[in-house]
Amino acid sequence: MVTEFPVPRASYSANGDGPTTIVSSGGNLWTLANVGSTIDEVSIAGTVTQLYANLNQSATNLAPDSAGGVWATSLAGAGGGSVSGGLFRVDPPTGTVRNYRNPQFTGQFQPVPIVAGPNGTAWFADGGTAIREVNNAGKITAIPIHGSGSMLVTSMAFDRKGDLWFTEYVPGGGFVSSTKGAIGEIPAGSKTATLTRLPGNETPGSMILGSDGGIWFTWSQGIGRLATQTGTVQLVKLGSAYHPSSIAFGSDHNLWFVDPQAGDIGQLQVAQLTIGTRTPLPTPAVRLAPGGLATVAADRKLSLTCRLSAAAQCAVTATLTAATARQLKLERKRARHPIVLGAATGMVRKRGTVKLTIRLSGSVAAAFARPGISQVPVTLTAKATIVTGRSASVTRTATLRR
Repeated sequence: MVTEFPVPRASYSANGDGPTTIVSSGGNLWTLANVGSTIDEVSIAGTVTQLYANLNQSATNLAPDSAGGVWATSLAGAGGGSVSGGLFRVDPPTGTVRNYRNPQFTGQFQPVPIVAGPNGTAWFADGGTAIREVNNAGKITAIPIHGSGSMLVTSMAFDRKGDLWFTEYVPGGGFVSSTKGAIGEIPAGSKTATLTRLPGNETPGSMILGSDGGIWFTWSQGIGRLATQTGTVQLVKLGSAYHPSSIAFGSDHNLWFVDPQAGDIGQLQVAQLTIGTRTPLPTPAVRLAPGGLATVAADRKLSLTCRLSAAAQCAVTATLTAATARQLKLERKRARHPIVLGAATGMVRKRGTVKLTIRLSGSVAAAFARPGISQVPVTLTAKATIVTGRSASVTRTATLRR
């Protein structure tokens, strides 16, 4: 399902000047609009706040920074100036802009597109011939791309291993369509870029790292995903009414995109996509936290941990069997159904453990504290769900002892 949100068209100069780029940073979405003149901040509820609107129609791309703001590439620097190209940064929440101008950003050497590197540097493309890295001191390192021909780099993203992936195609113009799409890779620590052509003219665009470990990107007819372990590419067609040009995962774990042809922002529910089936499912390992039956009864809560081998959501439900419920006098003697103590959900951004808490009712806590009750077996069902909506479940019995 795709949900569309209106944008403040009155603040744009023309109907075709809506959002063209979207990134996620600081829990919000950020868009570039008005032919590079406007940067807007968008909440996951769809509220649009204009933060900066004096970029002299020069901004070309956005990248999230570690402080919740965004980096932007510019043909003239924020607000214009004598420098042909440069970088600037927009700080939240006021939209304060700081320029990082460099006289080397001139002529054909434009920092477009841009992506934040895992070591704090910024990486950007020089047409289709090279990808360059710049550190905070301004030192620039270039990695050549062989076999690009007339293709240009359109987007870049790092995977979890630190490998850099990028998209290329031959841009069209006028009545000429874009052609010859390709996906490239620069392994971490390497100074060599490899390039793999896509079939036909399936031109790829905006590329980002998903929370499932895959690289997601737009293409001429929809959304694609690259499995970094195998290089396998999956493509999903969207309806003909949608033309995503830039994508970002929001804090709601859904995929957001801008549609410049419609001048709208869209939200795509990833769980409904038939994509990512090759992503390994993490099996949840759920445990009771330290502390016995007396502690659980006194605190009126069940503390748990859920360990996952990859990024996923862990949902745990705790139940008592009908026999245990009858023993604790929580159900009538003839009751035959288990009772649910409660449920809790947590998210792991990468391999790790999340702590969960299930609040207990007063009657359950009192039953746990009753004299003569030395142990209570609790059935724990844990479900791990990755960003594509696929899930794996396990059920185990853990015993609370006094």
